[in-house]
Parts: sequence; C-alpha cells; structure tokens
Amino acid sequence: MRAIREAPSLAEAHAIMGAVRQADWDWRAAQAEFDRALALKPKFAKAMGWRAGLVLQFGRFDEAIAGLQTAFSMDPYDRGVTSTYGLALICAMRFQEAIDLLERQIGNRDMLSARNNLAIAYALQVKHAPPEFSNGLYAKAFAQASTIESIERRAPDARLELSDRLYALLYSLRGENRQAAQYVEKIERVVNSRRSSPGANASVYVAQRRYEEAETALERATMLRDRFVLYLRVNPLLDRLHGRPRFEALLKTLQLK
Repeated sequence: MRAIREAPSLAEAHAIMGAVRQADWDWRAAQAEFDRALALKPKFAKAMGWRAGLVLQFGRFDEAIAGLQTAFSMDPYDRGVTSTYGLALICAMRFQEAIDLLERQIGNRDMLSARNNLAIAYALQVKHAPPEFSNGLYAKAFAQASTIESIERRAPDARLELSDRLYALLYSLRGENRQAAQYVEKIERVVNSRRSSPGANASVYVAQRRYEEAETALERATMLRDRFVLYLRVNPLLDRLHGRPRFEALLKTLQLK
C-alpha cells in the first residue's frame, strides 16, 4: 500500500496487491488490482498469468486460457505460468491439450507442480480415450509420480508428500483402493501431524467415493485458507461433489458461485 501511495503508476505493486487480495478472498479487489497493473504495463506476463488464475476460479475458461496463452508467449520460461496453463486446460476438460503443453514444456526439468498436473491429465484423459489406450495413459501418469518421488528424495529431509498424494490419487482413480491404501495412510498421517492441509486429500476421497470425508477435508482446508480450495468450483477431480449441500455451502462461503 505504501508503494502504491508513493508510486501509483508502479504496475508491480498493483500486481502484488492483487495477489494479496486474492489470498484474502477478496476477488473483486484482486481483479481490480490485476487490471490496474496491466493497464499500466500491458506486457506484464506475471500479472497476466495471475489474473488468469483468478478468473479460472469462476469457470471463465476461455478468458483464463487466453490470458495464460498471452502470458506464456511473453515469458515461456515462467514455471508458474506453465503449471497454471496446464491446470486451466485440465479444468476446462481439455486434457489432451494439457498433455501436449506440459509434455512439451517439462522436458527433463524438475517442475514438480507441472509434472503433477501432467499425471492428472493423463489419468483423466483415460475416460476420453479408446479402452486400449487406458493402460498406457496410466503408465505415463505413474511414471510422472515416480519422477516426482525421485526429485523429492533429493531434498535433505526427503519428504514425499506430493508423490505419496499422487500415488494415492492415481490408484484410487484406477479403482485400485487396496494399492492406494498405504499411500492414503501416509498422506493422512501428514495431515494429522499438522504438517500439511487436508485439501488435496479430498480428491483421493472423491475418487474412492468417500464423499463425506472429502467434504470434511475441504471444510478443514477452508478454515486453514488452503489455496487448494480456490479451485473447488472447477476442479474436475471434485465433480461428484457438485449438488451436495455441504459442498454447495462451501462454494457459497468462498463466493465462488
């Protein structure tokens, strides 16, 4: 706020304020700040990408994807834009486009978030591909989980939270709940120890048709202001919750409808 007072034309300050307002769940103020930043600096890739992430929350897919395409063309090396671009395509049910984009951009780079999104895109594309391709798609998804695990193991503390959650999700989506069990136990242990929010675990519960547990996890995540809940309305992994009173109440609380 001080930066904006002293330099009202500083686009970077308005963009950061937009991110702060988004974190405060003040969507209208966030968009106003992003719009102001872009009015001051039209070729501001970071602000363009952040604004696209905001409008994605409300299912404004064409607008979000167009913004991310522009941001990506301005700065194709921004890993955050790449990951969000893939997420937007997944939320819009354009799974093959997400796969094509993420495969092309990830290459041999670590990019944990983008790899996670790529694995999810492979798994969700199974429903839209001929049956003979399902095993191959799942194999590619599990390969991404394995790569993420190997990257996580390089860290000194070797916490495998992202890969464990992804393994749990992929096995659950495949209907192999028994194989998922060991990973579900791990991710629940992490949540219970308060080292992680329960938000992302809800996707696993939905895949296993444990809807009440999923709703409880999302309610807890909302109380913790987990960023995962920002995309409740558009996350295809949560589609089965739409129309359920507790889930609809969450959408209303977050003012996402």
